[in-house]
Amino acid sequence: MAVIVDAVIRHQSTKNQPDPIHLSAHYLEPSIPGPCEVQIRVQRTGRRYSNITADLYQKGKMNVTTHMVVGTLPDINNLKIDRATPTILPPHPLAARIPFYTHSALSKYSPKPTKLTFRSALELSADPVVSEAQKKKSLGGLIGGFDASTWTELTEEPDKTVRLGLPAVAFLTDLGRNTPGILPKEDRPGESWHPTMSFQVEFKLKLSTLPDYIAPQTFGIWSTGRFIVEGRHELHSEVWTAPSAIGKPGAIAADDPDWRNKMFCVARSSQMALSIPIEVNKRKAKGREGVKL
Repeated sequence: MAVIVDAVIRHQSTKNQPDPIHLSAHYLEPSIPGPCEVQIRVQRTGRRYSNITADLYQKGKMNVTTHMVVGTLPDINNLKIDRATPTILPPHPLAARIPFYTHSALSKYSPKPTKLTFRSALELSADPVVSEAQKKKSLGGLIGGFDASTWTELTEEPDKTVRLGLPAVAFLTDLGRNTPGILPKEDRPGESWHPTMSFQVEFKLKLSTLPDYIAPQTFGIWSTGRFIVEGRHELHSEVWTAPSAIGKPGAIAADDPDWRNKMFCVARSSQMALSIPIEVNKRKAKGREGVKL
């Protein structure tokens, strides 16, 4: 998805609607690392928003088809706040706060899933408060559900002061913990992978306008799911800014009681995915059998 978002940003760079606002994607075929082509078509041009399609091809096959709304993302320093175009942000009592309770500076690196082929490019840290609360959820409680909060740091950019862009955020929206993986061990399926069937992302803010105190390459990913039926499940995720790199001091002190009010949600996503035994994926990787969904 990061490749598609990057292609759309390049396509829109000379236009007066430079930013992706919302995308809805359907995955038709598995993609593999390697050359690809993104074909972009303008479907409708509007005053504030326009609609385009962006489809990713590999080896002549359409792997992902995407419908995207483009426009201009808000500048966090110049938001319109009135009744005609309302904005609700902290300290407003009804504004959403970051669903993390442990400052990233106080966090420790967590083990990375061995099946992540790109695990060398990131570091993870699960919020222990959220993890413990998930363990204590009573089965058959009032609303049920499965929650996870993980500080996520991308590590391949050599200049640690460079602020990551929307393509990286699009990548992060797909890193939420899939619902089957949050199940208690006794209910968790065997080793499996979770191919995405459909995926929606909404971008919230222009990243280049974020305050200097925001960590440039660390984000908080909160994910939640409620239903699993024959392995098919939904996953809702939010990508939030972070006050510091994992385990390192930042501009916002770890003992600042107001640090949660100073974070911003930069994107949210929703997807439908499956749960398939890992052996199927391994056979495909060896070229002996394709995946039939």
